[in-house]
Amino acid sequence: MSWERRSAAGEVSYLYGREPAGQLIYTANGQMSAQLMNPDAKSLDEAGSESREAAAEVAKRFFAYWGSYTVDESTATVTHRVLGGLARSWVGRDQIRRYEFSGDDRLTLTADLEHDE
Repeated sequence: MSWERRSAAGEVSYLYGREPAGQLIYTANGQMSAQLMNPDAKSLDEAGSESREAAAEVAKRFFAYWGSYTVDESTATVTHRVLGGLARSWVGRDQIRRYEFSGDDRLTLTADLEHDE
C-alpha cells in the first residue's frame, strides 16, 4: 500500500509515510470506504487528546472517507461519490480515479489532483 503525491515538477512526497497502513473497501452493493494512516505518527493518546493542536497534528496523519462508487470500464475509471469523511471539501463531490490492476492482488488508483482539491 502506498500514497504518493507528485508535483507538477515531478517531486514526490509521502504525507502518510513511505509505508502507510490502511484499507480500501468496495462492496458488491456499490458502497466504498477508504482509511489511510501513517503508522509512525503519534496517536491521540500519545499526543494528548485534550490539546486541539495535538489532535490537529494527529488528524494530518490519518485520512478517511466513505460513500458510493461506480465503475466505468470504457475509461478505466472509478468514481467515489463522497458522503462523509475528514476532508469536508470532498463531501458531496465525486472523486474520479483512473484504475489499473497488476497481477492478482494489486490495484493502482491515480487522481488528477488539480481537479480533486
